[in-house]
Formats: sequence, C-alpha cells, structure tokens
Amino acid sequence: MKTQPKIFKTHHPETIGQLVAESNYTYLYLKNGEKVLSAYHLKAFEDWLDTKTFLRVNRSTLVNISMVRSYDIKRLSLKLKDNSRIKVPRRKSQVIKAQLPSLFSNG
Repeated sequence: MKTQPKIFKTHHPETIGQLVAESNYTYLYLKNGEKVLSAYHLKAFEDWLDTKTFLRVNRSTLVNISMVRSYDIKRLSLKLKDNSRIKVPRRKSQVIKAQLPSLFSNG
C-alpha cells in the first residue's frame, strides 16, 4: 500500500467535506469552509479514503457522506449541508441509492 498524502497530517479525512478534481490536482473543501490544493489526483484520494465515508459522485467529485443533505431526483443532484449542489450522472444514481437509501425513503 502506498503511503498516505502528507496533507492528511494537517487535515484529517473527517474534516474534508468534498474533493474536486481540477486537471491533475485536487481541491479539498473542508467542513470549516477552507479550500486546500493538493498535487495528488482524485483517484489517489479515492484509493486512500474509506468508501464507507466517501462516495465518488461523478468523474470529478468525491463527497463525504456526512455532508449530504438530500438528493434532488429532478435535477439529478446532491444537496450538501453547506447548500452547494453536485451534479450526479443518471447511472450513478443507483450507486447512491444503494449507499444512501435514507435519501430515497418516502417520508
């Protein structure tokens, strides 16, 4: 197993709200509103982070499941607790439904 990125020494994974790919870099959006740039690509973070805590929502975004507020079926997007929205590909909806069934319950 590869060693973890040095960024985890200063920013624990639980403090990360979402990770967004930008070319060969990744922006970490922390729960406190801070934005941090990392030279690692998103796939590396996907390999290092726990799949029970982080969900690959689309090609460019990993989201901390604890940040998800709701799923908008009409807009095909996740609404996060910070009121931001993340577009979800139609095919990825089934994965989200399996991992976050409470978002799809009636009530």
